[in-house]
Amino acid sequence: MQEKKKNFEKKTTNLNKIKPIKSTFTSSTKKLVVSSENVIESKPIFPPEEARKMATTFYLESFFYRGQKEKMISLLSEALRYDPDFIPALYNLAVLLSEKCVFSKAIELYQRILDKEPEHQDSLYNLGNLYYHKFKFEDALNQYHKILAINPDSIDTLYNVGFINLRYLKNYQVAATFFEKVISLASNHFSARYNLALSLFFNKEYVQALNIFEDIIRDFPTFAPVYYNLATIYRELGSKDRAEIMLEKYLSLPAKSPREYKYIEEASKKLRS
Repeated sequence: MQEKKKNFEKKTTNLNKIKPIKSTFTSSTKKLVVSSENVIESKPIFPPEEARKMATTFYLESFFYRGQKEKMISLLSEALRYDPDFIPALYNLAVLLSEKCVFSKAIELYQRILDKEPEHQDSLYNLGNLYYHKFKFEDALNQYHKILAINPDSIDTLYNVGFINLRYLKNYQVAATFFEKVISLASNHFSARYNLALSLFFNKEYVQALNIFEDIIRDFPTFAPVYYNLATIYRELGSKDRAEIMLEKYLSLPAKSPREYKYIEEASKKLRS
């Protein structure tokens, strides 16, 4: 039973990841770059006011869409040379650094922003995501809960809290509460519906999980993992005939890769054993 549950979890939780770092260039932007000390220490290129303006306008965004992130870093670094506490430049640079996986420097920049503006929600959100990627889940949750204290209806934040509790902390009842909140705000949120069903399954609330999975396949009849999940639940409930029907449907859908096909064979053997 433990092995089967572990197998079920492996199969069903790999499709609905945490929501990514926000990334849109505005005056309080969300994207990243390469943090090179050489760039940070470059000589002045633009007059102070021009550098400041370029750190927040379409000029910066145009470099982003052309893939010229090194120029973006130069602009942002230049703006920070004139004004080390200029929040839009700190934010945009943190986003760019995050994209380059320069997490420690990005975290430092977000913390500098939050020292000045403790309720800067995009910084709190992105900082939470960086802690998540560093497997510092309690630190990530701390940032997310700060957002929810300001904006309790932040859908992405609610979802991320639910996901961490489901996937890593194994707090299934807590996870279900957050996914339910997401669905109350966005009824068609597929990932929240799917992960709510998983949370209920792992919490042994099989009937509730079954109902949600049944609803999902009505909307997405070719989404194979749901049939496997239903086969597992029906077996747990002692309904072997229904389990077999769901397993056959699962096996009838094409595998996306040889590796998945091999997994399907192994999974079907375990369900039928």
